[in-house]
Amino acid sequence: MEPPTSSSSIAATSSKPRSYWRWSKQDFFPEPSFQTGKTYREALANTCPRLKDRLLNRSTDSHELLVLPKASENRMARCLTWWDLTWLAFGAVVGSGIFVVTGQEAHFHAGPAIVLSYAASGFSALLSAFIYAEFAVEVPVAGGSFSFLRIELGDFLAFIAAGNILLEALVGAAGLGRSWSSYFATMIKNDSDYFRIRIDSFKTGFNLLDPLAVVVLLIANGIAASGTRKTSILTWLSSIVTFFIIGFIIIIGFVHGKSSNLTDFFPYGAKGVFNAAAVVYWSYTGFDMVATMAEETKNPSRDIPIGLIGSMSMITVIYCLMALALVSMVNYTEIDPEAAYSVAFVQIGLFGWIGYTVAACVWFLATLVMSFLPKKRQPKVWGVPLVPWVPSLSIATNLFLMGSLGSMAFFRFLICTGVMLLYYLFVGVHATYDVDHGIGQESNQDERMESAN
Repeated sequence: MEPPTSSSSIAATSSKPRSYWRWSKQDFFPEPSFQTGKTYREALANTCPRLKDRLLNRSTDSHELLVLPKASENRMARCLTWWDLTWLAFGAVVGSGIFVVTGQEAHFHAGPAIVLSYAASGFSALLSAFIYAEFAVEVPVAGGSFSFLRIELGDFLAFIAAGNILLEALVGAAGLGRSWSSYFATMIKNDSDYFRIRIDSFKTGFNLLDPLAVVVLLIANGIAASGTRKTSILTWLSSIVTFFIIGFIIIIGFVHGKSSNLTDFFPYGAKGVFNAAAVVYWSYTGFDMVATMAEETKNPSRDIPIGLIGSMSMITVIYCLMALALVSMVNYTEIDPEAAYSVAFVQIGLFGWIGYTVAACVWFLATLVMSFLPKKRQPKVWGVPLVPWVPSLSIATNLFLMGSLGSMAFFRFLICTGVMLLYYLFVGVHATYDVDHGIGQESNQDERMESAN
């Protein structure tokens, strides 16, 4: 006589994974609290006890590793190695800032000392990479920072942090799209705002719509949705090409560089260096993507630390060399803030088409990979060296760089966090409460049935 099988296991084995391109009404608000107006009013009436539950609740390693994946309709294939992760991180990070903010910060804030700004930001990012590597090896799931914080600090703080990380990714992708549009317009010898639509009724600085940037990002997201393995191969090949292009930029910069451009190394003083460091830290955003790929990694305990630390070390060196090449080619006062590298090639007398082609190729890759945000476990052999000194130093350096930002940055942060709090109180707390307790009840039922058999 065959042992009885739970309904959940039957559903899991009989149903086929749905395509990413198909969805239903239940995909948006499937939880019981949102099924009818009555159930939602009842949920709102219980907001306080549910919020208390979410504040005090902590997830566990086993819950994230074993229970939650059972609720997913599409299990992730373990197909990535440390080589894939290294080049995925390289592709996701390089281009998100070096071609955008280097010219601006060198021209307005740091001068030739922009090299030190990148070194300081790279050191801070590398310390953060150590922390990400520890958690990603301990809990190799696709949730990334959200899963790590659910275990350590609870659901509420995890939601707020994950919301801000998602906002960072969206703002970064938007900046990439607009900058790609500027470079493309410059490449065909037009004004950088050539493809943008001006809305006179909007405030200056917020009145330029960029449809080309939207199209490029949609294409990039379509490629990313085609599958992790295909994306990995494409990014790996593109990153190799970009690596050689960057090498070309660095060599040309040093060959045509002039030491006279570096004489006034600290035109804005130490304050300018650290102000620029706080801004160019954006150039390193994207490395946390490796942590979210843990569930698709063949050997997380080995591949993730190698991929994270290796890629961040390489990127920091490359950024410093590229920044030094730029300020060596042209004086910082003559750097074009909108298209620094391509215009610099023209200023040193190099054929314009070479500079524009380099900029176009690199920017297509940068825009493409920025949208690659992820949407038998190995034994726990993990740890950050020199605890608690490395984590403490990471926190201190990040706080120092944050302190260099202007007051408007914190004002916008508070507004965005306030919006997230409202969403959490009216939606998030009830959705996570239903899911957490529903999965817990189902898993307990399955355990009782297995023990009875």
